[in-house]
Amino acid sequence: MQFKKIHEACTAQGGSVKAADMSLNVLFNYSCPSCGNLLRLHWTHTEGRYFTHILEQANLTTLINCEYIIPAGSAKPPTPFSTAVQETLQRDNSTLGFPVAERFMCVMCNHEYDGLKMCPLCQDTMYTTEVKNRDTQALPQWFAK
Repeated sequence: MQFKKIHEACTAQGGSVKAADMSLNVLFNYSCPSCGNLLRLHWTHTEGRYFTHILEQANLTTLINCEYIIPAGSAKPPTPFSTAVQETLQRDNSTLGFPVAERFMCVMCNHEYDGLKMCPLCQDTMYTTEVKNRDTQALPQWFAK
């Protein structure tokens, strides 16, 4: 369940309080004017002060009928960052961060091999490249084979 930001709350005595007028050290409990559940004061530099529902202490039967609830179909679309995080979490984590064995070629000794990026003949990594990245048009035919 998602809720809109609430800018005005009810006090225990029945009065109303605006979030913009509140100090950040809240000592009293404030409730939602619509459903009566407890609210928490938030403050950000971009959006200022506002109240949100304390969902851990809320009564679900009254929350469903709250006027500040956002219907399920009208929620904001996910941000590109949250989409990327979800895709990363759904990917197989077994190969993340580990080198993958590929087909390499040493330019120094013209040796093709499988495995990690180190030529088994000359023990060099600086002149080793992936076979799939080799430019066959710039090389002589005998070398490109």
